[in-house]
Amino acid sequence: MFTRCDHCQAVLPLKVIDLAQAGGVVRCGSCGRTINALSSLFKNLPDEQSTPIESSGMPPLLQPRVAQEELVVDPERAGDAGRGPELHLDLEPEPSPLWLRAAWPLLAVVFAALLGLQLFGPPGWRAAVVFPGFGQPEPVTLEDALQLVSRDLHAHPSLSDAVVISAVVVNRSGQVVPWPNIDLKLF
Repeated sequence: MFTRCDHCQAVLPLKVIDLAQAGGVVRCGSCGRTINALSSLFKNLPDEQSTPIESSGMPPLLQPRVAQEELVVDPERAGDAGRGPELHLDLEPEPSPLWLRAAWPLLAVVFAALLGLQLFGPPGWRAAVVFPGFGQPEPVTLEDALQLVSRDLHAHPSLSDAVVISAVVVNRSGQVVPWPNIDLKLF
């Protein structure tokens, strides 16, 4: 049998026994996606015009064989020898473990208490965290923050009565400082 990948349209050969053991779920060798092989199953090698085997509806994705064997109850073990095996499907999702269900509310309460201490607690208990735009950072003077790295004065290349002045000023502090007022005096 064959199936076609819904994503990349690659045709994959299948053995019926492998398909049954995988529960109808296969991985495409071309794109690596997991697909339901039962939804587009072909008896022969398909071409572009081939249509998959028609069914009365979309076949369900089955669990792997190990999980399927646990679902079937043998009539001899069940005590009812007159009927065939029964299939019991548990469609309810398994609840999360108790420790996981209790951990999230507990963490939310702890973080809410820490936030309350930060906002309303005594100043000694508050963390000294400065976020951009919040709080007042310590002021820095322009003389401490800015440094003149290089300067240059040379004749203008095309004008005879002009000079070009270049200066590189670097902010050495870790804070944003306003642009300085630069006074230029020529002697």
